[in-house]
Amino acid sequence: FDPDVPQEQVHEDAAWPLVEGLGQGLNATLLAYGQTSAGKTYTLGSCRNAAVPEEHQGIIPRFVNAVFRDIIYPRQDKVETTIRVSFLELHNEDINDLLDFDPAKSKGAISIREDPSQGVVVLGVREVAVKRPAELLRCLEQGAVRRMTAATQMNEQSSRSHAIFSVAVDQTCPNRGETLSAKVRFADLAGSERAKKSGTVGERFREGVSINQG
Repeated sequence: FDPDVPQEQVHEDAAWPLVEGLGQGLNATLLAYGQTSAGKTYTLGSCRNAAVPEEHQGIIPRFVNAVFRDIIYPRQDKVETTIRVSFLELHNEDINDLLDFDPAKSKGAISIREDPSQGVVVLGVREVAVKRPAELLRCLEQGAVRRMTAATQMNEQSSRSHAIFSVAVDQTCPNRGETLSAKVRFADLAGSERAKKSGTVGERFREGVSINQG
């Protein structure tokens, strides 16, 4: 996309197929990858969105509103829907649950396993049940505030971790007793950087090394 392409167009081209797929029970992952300060967090909308004007809203807020408008609300008389969200970050070698507000208690409790039927799964992560777009976006906002950021010479709020925001939807048809389940993950990867340009030293430098390796 060119720099002058509006956020709405980016969502329509890159994320709208994910809305349709979620309604059909398809899993998907959208990755934002690139150099530090390239605008990945802005484009995804995985930042603090409360004060962001509507025209600058990123992919995730637009995706959430589209899911409820086009999938959840039109089917609410025919299916029972459960929506759950989770928000994780990978900082250096640690996995942090951004929606667990007692990090001391949950530290080290999250693990990654491979399941024969589900593939790679993350155990121990908190999933929050939501019923409205505002509740889902509140989880995004609360997690974004707790994400690890720091100032560098290239970005005043440089993301120092990889973050994954997940939206899971279960649609159950009472008449048939069948459940359609799907999950969409939005991965906001910390930007690759050169210490010479970013001016990082000490802990920030070690974070940069971990980011470039990941």
